[in-house]
Amino acid sequence: MDADRPVDKVLGARKPPEAPESAPAQAPETPETFDLEAFRARQKARNRALGLLLGALVVLFFAITIAKLGVQASHRP
Repeated sequence: MDADRPVDKVLGARKPPEAPESAPAQAPETPETFDLEAFRARQKARNRALGLLLGALVVLFFAITIAKLGVQASHRP
């Protein structure tokens, strides 16, 4: 995984640590693979939850507004 890609910078991917010069040359270890599909699924679930919360707040504010207008209308002479 190339840590210079923008998606890796956002997701926090790190480059593997550099081997000391005295260590023999070995094949580089592969960094942990990041499951992008699982990340997107969690992101989608969070977005749905936030959307529902925002929709509920809109409905709540609308209901409060209607209730306040109804109270004012009933007190008119």
